[in-house]
Amino acid sequence: MKRTTVFLFALLLAAASAAGARNLDPHQSQTNDATALYKTAEEHFKNGRYGDAVEAFRNVLQVLPEAAAAHYYLGSSYYKLKKYPEAVTAYKEAIRLKPDDANAHIFLGNSLDYLGKTDEAIAAYQQAIKLKPDDPNPYFEMGVAYYNTRRYEEAIEVYKRGAGVKPDYPKLQFNLGEAYKRLGRNEEAVAVYQLAVAQKPDDAEAHKALGDVYERLQRRPEATAAYQQAIKAKSDYAEAYFGLGNVYYNTRQYVPAADLYKSAVRHRPNWSLGYSYLGDAYFQMERYQEALSAYQEAVRLKPDEANAHYWLGLTHLKLGNRSGAMNEATILKGLKPDLAERLLNHMGR
Repeated sequence: MKRTTVFLFALLLAAASAAGARNLDPHQSQTNDATALYKTAEEHFKNGRYGDAVEAFRNVLQVLPEAAAAHYYLGSSYYKLKKYPEAVTAYKEAIRLKPDDANAHIFLGNSLDYLGKTDEAIAAYQQAIKLKPDDPNPYFEMGVAYYNTRRYEEAIEVYKRGAGVKPDYPKLQFNLGEAYKRLGRNEEAVAVYQLAVAQKPDDAEAHKALGDVYERLQRRPEATAAYQQAIKAKSDYAEAYFGLGNVYYNTRQYVPAADLYKSAVRHRPNWSLGYSYLGDAYFQMERYQEALSAYQEAVRLKPDEANAHYWLGLTHLKLGNRSGAMNEATILKGLKPDLAERLLNHMGR
């Protein structure tokens, strides 16, 4: 599960602005010298010139090594450059100088989490919550850390606490739904996805996720409506076309299913699974030449896709091409021997 880039950048800017040059250091003679350097560095950061910002904030710290705001901003510049070890060092120094900076604890946690140090990250988020218990953001970030390490129950509890702090937080509701879905708690997932789309009606990802769960529950009219809303919100959303195609395929409506799978691969041309499912729809309609082309594209894009090789072999058989089927069986022996045996059984050995 990914963090929300737009939200993080806004939080970085807000925190940095709050930490501004006026808070650099109480020693006025030094501060006057550093203020211009700080403002230049801040402009680099706000305009996305993070490498320049690193150098500029280092210059500030040569003048004012105890300036917590400059250490925070240096860490944030490293963070944007994905230089997480350096970000950790800078954020820790900012926290040493200003222990009550909740945002520094949050971004220290994120940096540690990206380095795979989940328990240390969680400790940082917990400290942020102690400092700012009415801020939903550390709950959100801690939930991401738990989710990404498959600790879904803990992610659910943290997300629920965050939702208690700020009920109107659609991305948090979405993430809570994802954790419920991972545990097969589909009805609970439906409830929070519904809340997410009510809070943010143009959230294509949430509509698509709602459609996925409805399809799991075989509530197909509702799944159809959810996927259609996702496509309305994002007309090139390949996964939403694919999900809607599955609704039709699973109700044996292969013609509209094939049309939707074609839309999916048109918007995501390098998607092996999309071509494989397109092949399945054509195969069910006995349009074997079209199925052959779709399966061939699927295995070209992902040569180790065993199921596509299997169905490609069956399609060769339907077209009377025994040697083509034998070639797929040979490939399957190295990928998935049980499918190779099944294909060979269809061939009568």
